[in-house]
Amino acid sequence: YNATHGDGTQTCYYNESSRDYSSNCTDKVITACDAGYYYNSSSSTTDCVEVGISYYSPANDLDRNQCPQGGTTATSTSAAVSACFKTNMSYNATHGDGTQTCYYNESSRDYSSNCKDKVITACDAGYYYDSSTTKTDCVEVGISYYSPASDLDRTQCPQSGTTATSTSAAVSACFKTNMSYNATHGDGTQTCYYNESSRDYSSNCKDKVITACDAGYYYNSSSNTTDCVEVGIGYYSPASIITKSQCPQSGTTATSTSAAVTECFKNNLPCTTTSGTGTNTCYYSETSSSYTSKCSTCLVAACDPGYYLVDGECVKCPAGNVCNAEGKKTCASLTGGIYPESDAGISDVAMCYKNCTLPANAASVTGRDYYTAPDTCEIIKCKAGYTLDNGACVKCPAGSFCDGSTTPVIPGEDAKSCTKLGDGSWNMSAAGATNENDCYKVCEEYDVVGGIGIPLNDTVFYPNSCQFKYVSDSGEPCELIDGVCVVTACKPGYEKIGEDCVPCNVEFAKTYKSTGVCQVDSCVIGYHPRGRACEEDIKECSLPNVEYATQSWDYKLNAFGPCTVKECGEGYHVASNACVSDVQPCSIENGIGYKEWDHYSKTWGKCIATSCAPGYTNDPSETDEPIKPCGECRNRYSVLGQLAVSSYVKGCEIASCMYQGELYNLENNECVPICPQEEYEDETGTMVWDQSRKRCVRTCKEGYTMW
Repeated sequence: YNATHGDGTQTCYYNESSRDYSSNCTDKVITACDAGYYYNSSSSTTDCVEVGISYYSPANDLDRNQCPQGGTTATSTSAAVSACFKTNMSYNATHGDGTQTCYYNESSRDYSSNCKDKVITACDAGYYYDSSTTKTDCVEVGISYYSPASDLDRTQCPQSGTTATSTSAAVSACFKTNMSYNATHGDGTQTCYYNESSRDYSSNCKDKVITACDAGYYYNSSSNTTDCVEVGIGYYSPASIITKSQCPQSGTTATSTSAAVTECFKNNLPCTTTSGTGTNTCYYSETSSSYTSKCSTCLVAACDPGYYLVDGECVKCPAGNVCNAEGKKTCASLTGGIYPESDAGISDVAMCYKNCTLPANAASVTGRDYYTAPDTCEIIKCKAGYTLDNGACVKCPAGSFCDGSTTPVIPGEDAKSCTKLGDGSWNMSAAGATNENDCYKVCEEYDVVGGIGIPLNDTVFYPNSCQFKYVSDSGEPCELIDGVCVVTACKPGYEKIGEDCVPCNVEFAKTYKSTGVCQVDSCVIGYHPRGRACEEDIKECSLPNVEYATQSWDYKLNAFGPCTVKECGEGYHVASNACVSDVQPCSIENGIGYKEWDHYSKTWGKCIATSCAPGYTNDPSETDEPIKPCGECRNRYSVLGQLAVSSYVKGCEIASCMYQGELYNLENNECVPICPQEEYEDETGTMVWDQSRKRCVRTCKEGYTMW
């Protein structure tokens, strides 16, 4: 048999299928190995293995031989003793010493011939072995390198240093020019030699030269100093530069050590804002080559339309006001108090609005009712029993029901046809139906074989079915079996099946009525009779904003009771068997607001102010009572500390001042005193406030008159 790396013999048994001795073989024995392989009899392998490093074996040999005199081989499958070699055999070069590899010579029986692969192992001082060439000698280390005796490698001078010769033997021969040194406000260069103790070029230095100054400093070449000095006000100098530059366009600097042109600035530059104009201070921009960078806040002198000046800033016209060329006025004052609302920043009275009025039978509306602009009021939901038709909520048409549970995308979508319930037979309802249980069908007599079916009720509501009693043509009660009226004499609680009377077997039933076939009279707890069935006492039902609700069977009324809320939808909670919004309006002292339901404590949260009565505000910046939801307006009192406001329009918007035109004038929403409490006199006359007459008494001198 053939092994992977040799040959051998085996014992094989006859195979009837192949009619030869080609299978079921055992007792394999290796008889010969390939060159470089041998048979390891101590193992259970049935193949030859590699002889290994330092061994050889000719072809067909089963054994291996070790290389003589401690030699080795390059591979683990050597076939002859000539593959054995020794490394590290010494030889002498011109500027160093080395080793070589020599192969075994069977004639001389040693490793003295066929040598190659010479390798330099030591070089003279100042020389090194260049392994990138085929040379078998050492060469000069070259400029910027050094090498001690016996070293094969050269070492580059540390930190990019250099040398004076190409055969330097020690690191102390390395030096650096342009070595930096630190002045008080700058840097310079010098020439230094390497110090093995400190491992740097820090000693034996000379030839110092200033090369760079710190930011804000420059080198005054007209002086004999070896340090940099301050550039001075109106000048700048970046780091490393030894000269100074003057600020462009007559700019100046804040310090005498400015580092960049961007530290140059100018004052009183004209500026504009998104809502006004004024002046500011700007720094120089290298991009635009002008003073346009890092500008200070614009000191506003005038405001754009839609804004008004407050404490030096243009403030957006507040909600509920109109700001234009005529000044800031409230929507309420401009519309006779009918359209008091507006968005912030409004400049046209047409955009003053009021909330949309809820139309009849509507549940919710959206949009706004503007003063003169087209209103956007739109019904988005009708009450249960009504549907949206041509923009109005009309009574749900007969034959359908409207449960008020959806917000229609198309008018009329919330009117759901009764014909879509069950098999479509509950196809009628009265106008204004509110749920599916208002849909009903008419129960009518019908003929059966041998008799007639008579309905127990004229109508039944969804999901109940018509119940019938059957009377034979001869006038006797009968049972309908396969469409045939069959008279039976079975006693109550039994029904006739074939020729036999068998007990009624209605699920959950306890007793049966004495009339009718298996008509249930009573059920187990939790169920009630419904014809020939027991119906659960509790069923699910639906109400607006309800997630889960149930109805319970009322045994006295023999009907399901009202729908009881168990769980509300998101944003609602249970209250008085209804789902109430978690957010409700509320009243607070001097204003109104909203409160939110806390589902954890089951209580209403604190009332948060949304609007305050005239003269009160929820803006902390406008009151001295910031802890109150609606604090008294700070501008109620003048700079004299006296009550100055007569009335407010809304919030802190002053409508008029006390004794307006006499004691106060309304300016920028403040009541400003215009008449002194003590007599004032100038060259034209005198003026003083008369408390008894509540007027400003003015007296003109001769030559002057009132105006």
